Amino acid sequence: MINKFNQGTGKKERVRKFSSLSSKLEVKPLSVNKAYTGRKRRSVWLKGYTTQVLNNLPEGEIPKGVNLEIILHFGVSSKSSDADNCVKPFLDCLQTKYGFNDNQFYHVDVYKKIVNKGEEYIRWMVKKYNGAIDER
Repeated sequence: MINKFNQGTGKKERVRKFSSLSSKLEVKPLSVNKAYTGRKRRSVWLKGYTTQVLNNLPEGEIPKGVNLEIILHFGVSSKSSDADNCVKPFLDCLQTKYGFNDNQFYHVDVYKKIVNKGEEYIRWMVKKYNGAIDER
């Protein structure tokens, strides 16, 4: 907890310091191939997916101007699904819900697991990135 001045009320308030935000969504991951049709036009699938994800994301805050890392687990029912194609549509939903910029991500871990049809999911965790940027 840290003390922070609230300009709206003019009082000092105790604020919880950001450590992480995470959840598991019972939502089928959407690939970027299905998300956009033609020249970056939002598809019908993307509109439905966005609504479903936004309705299931937990309340919380992700700070702006802080280096972040994200761990993503996509449970998909097709072996031909590319894990990296599921990342962008989901990150766009997180940005919409929590109001940060995805250029804050300095580390991204992506995992894919094959599950039965109807049991697809997205498990995620965003936390402050404390590592040094590796320049190999």
